[in-house]
Amino acid sequence: NIKAFILETTMEHIEKDKVLVIDNQIKEWSETIAWFMSGKKHEAETSKGKHIFKENLYGQINVLYIKSIHSLVFRYFGQLNLYLEGHKIVPERAYFLGTGAIIKGPNIESIYYSDIVNKFMETQVTTKIVFTGEDVEFRFRKSENGIHKFSFKEHSGHLVGIMGGSGVGKTILLNILNGKLFPNNGKIKINGYDLYKFKNKLKGLIGFVPQDDLLIEELTIFPVIFFASEPEPRNRLFSLILQYEVFVPD
Repeated sequence: NIKAFILETTMEHIEKDKVLVIDNQIKEWSETIAWFMSGKKHEAETSKGKHIFKENLYGQINVLYIKSIHSLVFRYFGQLNLYLEGHKIVPERAYFLGTGAIIKGPNIESIYYSDIVNKFMETQVTTKIVFTGEDVEFRFRKSENGIHKFSFKEHSGHLVGIMGGSGVGKTILLNILNGKLFPNNGKIKINGYDLYKFKNKLKGLIGFVPQDDLLIEELTIFPVIFFASEPEPRNRLFSLILQYEVFVPD
């Protein structure tokens, strides 16, 4: 696949599920029509290869997914001045598309790494996670300050950023979304399960990394892991230490 992708100008000899084409050709039903056609959109894409539509992108970008190293390689065939992380893309040259990379060009929407990799992940993920908030509202005690009512819906595989100045409520919002704080009104749900009513069912689906370092500085690595771990992984830790004779300082 790699040799054919780099040396040939077509992708006839490459497995269809490993390649993706980005261009300005409409090759699939819109979301509305696809709903009426009952899955025809998915069938069309899997039979002809993966595709992303980008208005005003003249020529096409071919992308190869290398599963063994979980990497993306692409080539651009066209005359537009496209840029990868600020560097001009030479037509037909092969480029690695690194995690978080962005392809930009005149009069076209930016092409994000996450949009491309999600296309390849769609066929591998059997159960998608839908994270929703319904009329969520939070107020500080004896105050009207807090988070005004809002709703949202996001699917697994998407990267979402929360932006705002200091003190506007970003940390409060994250603590509501991870279940640490209860909102005054509204519901947070994962695949339809209320985050606050079904904590045991949803355990393990949310990971949270705070901005503050919560390590106890006086402790070495072993007691830190011992303190934070649950019984089963703690026992595995002991086994590994004994098996490999790892030195653990006091």
